[in-house]
Amino acid sequence: YLSAHATDADRQYWRAEHGYDRPVLADWSRSPTSAAFWDSQFFAHLADSVTFRGRSFRTSETVGEMLRQRGPFSLAIALPTIAIGWSLALAIALAAAARRGRWPDRLTTVGSSLGMCIPFLAFMMMGQWIVFRLAPQAAWGLHTRGSIYVAAAVAVAASLGRNVRFYRTLVGQALSA
Repeated sequence: YLSAHATDADRQYWRAEHGYDRPVLADWSRSPTSAAFWDSQFFAHLADSVTFRGRSFRTSETVGEMLRQRGPFSLAIALPTIAIGWSLALAIALAAAARRGRWPDRLTTVGSSLGMCIPFLAFMMMGQWIVFRLAPQAAWGLHTRGSIYVAAAVAVAASLGRNVRFYRTLVGQALSA
C-alpha cells in the first residue's frame, strides 16, 4: 500500500497508523487484567470486526459504511433468490414425490444429483457467458435491473440441485411414515 520509494519513516508511520506495530497476539508478559495484555493486533482486529469499524486499506471506508452503501444491492439479490429458489425447489420436490418410483421421480433425482455436482463458479461463468451473448448491457454494473435479475437467476439455478434433493428426501420420508 506504500510506494516502492517509501522511506523507513513512512513504513513505520503506516505500521503505527494501522496497528501493525503492536504484538500479533496478547502480550503474555503482562497480567490479563491489564489493558496492555489486550493491546494486540488480534484483539484490535476482533473488536473492529464485531463493531464494523475495520477500515479498507484501499478506500479508508469502514466496514459499516460499506455495508450501508452496498447492503441494499446484496439484499436485492439474496432475498428474491432465497424465496424463488426454495419455492421452486419445493414445488419440483413435491411433484417428484407425488410420482414416487416412476420416471419423473427418477429424472428429478438424477437431475438434482447432477446439479449438485456442478460448482457454483461454473454456474456463474455460464450465466455470464449467456448474458454477454444475449444482453451484454445487463451484465455490467447496477445501471439496469437486468444486472440483479441475472445474478438472482444464476444463484437460483446453482442452488436448485441440492435444494430439490433435500426437499425430495424430506417429502419422501414424510410420505413413508
